[in-house]
Amino acid sequence: MSVNYYACENDTPSIEDGLHIGKSSTGWDFLWRGHEKLNLVNRENWESYLDQLGITIVAEHGVTYTLGEFMLKIVDDRPIDEVRQHAHYWLRHGRDSVDNSLLITNWVDEGGYPFCGVEFC
Repeated sequence: MSVNYYACENDTPSIEDGLHIGKSSTGWDFLWRGHEKLNLVNRENWESYLDQLGITIVAEHGVTYTLGEFMLKIVDDRPIDEVRQHAHYWLRHGRDSVDNSLLITNWVDEGGYPFCGVEFC
């Protein structure tokens, strides 16, 4: 099972119109959505953005989270060998893409968190 999360402002018409934060998938580490134009290229910048007044974190099924609740939900404390890591998967398969049909930009921030620079679902 996977869940997409969005940052919504008070006047956001629907969840999907919010800013895509990323996706949690069972058995995988959280995949952050990078937004280079907004400088949301690492976990630290995302946390600062999400902590702003007027920003609500909403899961695709409508559940809202505080920043603390969200971070607890997405941070996986299992041993690293028990979690499939996107960055390691990309490297093992010799590609820069989550999808073989696309050449997309992926990176790992200074804290080791994986990011995807284009929209995904």
